[in-house]
Amino acid sequence: MRSRVGVLLVVLLLAAGAGLWRWYAVNELNHAAIRGSGIIEVTQVDVAFEVPGRMLERVVDEGVMLDKGEPVARLDEREYRLLVDRAGAARAAADARYRLLLKGARAQDVDQALAALESAGSTLKLQQREHERVAKLHAGGVVSQAEYDRIALALANAQAAHDRARAQLELLREGFRTEEIEEGRARLQVAEKEIELAELNLARCQLYAPAAGRVLSKSREPGEMVQPGTPIVTLGDLSRPWVNVYVGERDLGKVWLGMPAQVSVDSFPGQPFAGKVTFISERAEFTPKNIQTPDERVKLVYRVKVEVEAREQALKPGMPADAVLPLAPPPNAAASPE
Repeated sequence: MRSRVGVLLVVLLLAAGAGLWRWYAVNELNHAAIRGSGIIEVTQVDVAFEVPGRMLERVVDEGVMLDKGEPVARLDEREYRLLVDRAGAARAAADARYRLLLKGARAQDVDQALAALESAGSTLKLQQREHERVAKLHAGGVVSQAEYDRIALALANAQAAHDRARAQLELLREGFRTEEIEEGRARLQVAEKEIELAELNLARCQLYAPAAGRVLSKSREPGEMVQPGTPIVTLGDLSRPWVNVYVGERDLGKVWLGMPAQVSVDSFPGQPFAGKVTFISERAEFTPKNIQTPDERVKLVYRVKVEVEAREQALKPGMPADAVLPLAPPPNAAASPE
């Protein structure tokens, strides 16, 4: 009987010792790690057109994985093709004008200007003789003042036409001024830039993925008018998720860049994801309302970014996550003297 009681007592003592040891180990583990909660985040990129227009087609849908440079959507490009054609015509006109300025007037142009001057001179002489005749008649009271004024105006017009013809002939004989040639060159350069811009905007009617990622959401449908910067789809880089945890000042000195971490989510119970600390904020902030910290008394905390090694892109943005940072000295920490 006594032996049975002794055995039972030994069993009870062993069970109590095991429970005490388990409690001690768990308690030590809790104190040997920094814990925090947050949500899984990923780098997100809004993919948008740079020019306005009507979207004709979107070739991707939610959940599709895209490589950088793959097509996403396209706009109606008819208006932009017309702008390219118009810019090309303007450039051709500017080029022709510039070449004319460089070469100067043709001999035919000079001959035509000379003939125009001779014709204007003949008209001027006729008007001068007519004016002299009417002036004498007006002085004798034979011609009215209105008739005299009409002849005087005709003489003035003939003189102006003669002056213009002579100036045009002199311009053609002397050639164009340096300033006019420089202006022609500048207009040609502007026309060339206009056609480059028109071609660039035409190319912008095709939308491509700026980076690799999975389509997290779509914002516009084919047939809608879109403006520059309006998101068409949003891409997410699920290969490098992270979670932000917030550490109080008391524990901040225990955290270091590259510090290993374990991140757990409810979708994969008992399957923690490996991670490491990649950023430690230099500025304190108040604890975010949506973040739970073990120590509710801490008011000012520091943001610590834990990058997670995702397996087959299993972690999705928005998942609640718990991070554990086991306390350990950094690899380059100096050994303490004995």
